[in-house]
Amino acid sequence: MMARFLRVSPSVLFPAGAATGLVGLVLLVLESTRALTGNVLGSIGEALLWVGAGLIVVGGVLLLLAVVRSADVASPDVRSSDGGQPAHG
Repeated sequence: MMARFLRVSPSVLFPAGAATGLVGLVLLVLESTRALTGNVLGSIGEALLWVGAGLIVVGGVLLLLAVVRSADVASPDVRSSDGGQPAHG
């Protein structure tokens, strides 16, 4: 399963992370506003609050993976350019 995830390009991870984080932020803000204005959160409201917080974390992880993966793509491994041969000196 991990090998399949590694094939995902950074260009896919960035929008996925941003969208996930944005949805989580909207849920968190809506449910926090409801709670702070005096409305009693039911079990669904509390679940949405936690789902929002979780989506923010998942979105952040996806964004972090996108940055790390794009850095790996931008700077290829030095050994790959010389075929792993020792330096002549």
